[in-house]
Amino acid sequence: MNLQKKIAIYVGFLIVGIVLFSLSLSGILDSFWSGCGGALVAVALMRLYSYYKFTTDAEYAKAATTNYHDERNNYLANKAAAFTLRWGLLALAVLVFALQIAGLREYSTMLGLVICALLLCYYGCYMYLKKKY
Repeated sequence: MNLQKKIAIYVGFLIVGIVLFSLSLSGILDSFWSGCGGALVAVALMRLYSYYKFTTDAEYAKAATTNYHDERNNYLANKAAAFTLRWGLLALAVLVFALQIAGLREYSTMLGLVICALLLCYYGCYMYLKKKY
């Protein structure tokens, strides 16, 4: 995806964020949507600034491109994602047992289904990557 398309996408996120935030402030939507709108605005502004700096500062663009294609950074990012998944699933499993003990069976069941969905997604991705590589 080229830079112009990425900029257009984040301008769209910025507009959606401003609309959500405005509708929430006017009372049409509740406060949940103002948080979502504010987060969209913040992320869009940060990314748009990054793209602006990328197009105007050649030294920054070279450093960013080098970091993006650096093998060590990619390895560390993949390792961090694996740790996050592993510890996140373990924490969710402990929470399932805690909710079950607390008598909140519906929440426990839903969280168990989320864990199953994540494990199925992991297995599907693993099989796809195993076949691809």
